Amino acid sequence: MAYTYLSTTNEVLRRLNEVELTSSTFPTATGIQKLAQDAINNSQRDIFMSEQEWPFAYATTSQTLTAGTNEYSITSGHLSIDIDTVLIDRDDTLNVEETHLIPLSYQEYVDRYKERDEQRDSGDYDTPIYVYLTPDYKIGVSPTPDKAYVLKYTYFKTATELDLHGDVPETPNQYKNVLIDGAVYHLYMMRDNVELASLSKKLFTDGIEKMRQILINRYIRIRDTRVSNVIND
Repeated sequence: MAYTYLSTTNEVLRRLNEVELTSSTFPTATGIQKLAQDAINNSQRDIFMSEQEWPFAYATTSQTLTAGTNEYSITSGHLSIDIDTVLIDRDDTLNVEETHLIPLSYQEYVDRYKERDEQRDSGDYDTPIYVYLTPDYKIGVSPTPDKAYVLKYTYFKTATELDLHGDVPETPNQYKNVLIDGAVYHLYMMRDNVELASLSKKLFTDGIEKMRQILINRYIRIRDTRVSNVIND
């Protein structure tokens, strides 16, 4: 069976011994069937919010800079930005090579470069070298750009709301049981069944922890950097 919004909703309904939906009845669902749809979205949001760097939440975007402007709103739907990945894209027209920008803390930017940037006029604008994040979570570059360079970076996104019956959940298929456990938890909470909600909540949180161990807490190789001082007699 295909892994879709419809199929996962029906698995939730089967667990509660409720009437399943079809592709034709899905858009007009009411009652417990509609609540099951909502519960799937609630569960997926919980999964995404439980960890900022799920591999399946990884995305890339770009931002065209404006000459004279240092700071820009970050792409919508983000959880966190990987500032180490920010680069200026190669553009032969602008005579610029692909270049990674050097990340700075906002305080370091303020201490070392902000005053200089604010005192620049258009004749002093240049190709950015540094990148920083502001306290209100904008992305900034320094020096002030002199051309419409394209900034590229990677980020970790929030869950996309499921809507149509054929939409595919962003939680990977192999962790479908975790998604469903979370949905069942939300449904039991809606029904004020505290005992079964608590059981489903434990299954859900245990499943998320297993996902974290498999997908994030992974050490490919550890290098021993100790120096052995051997004295030969």
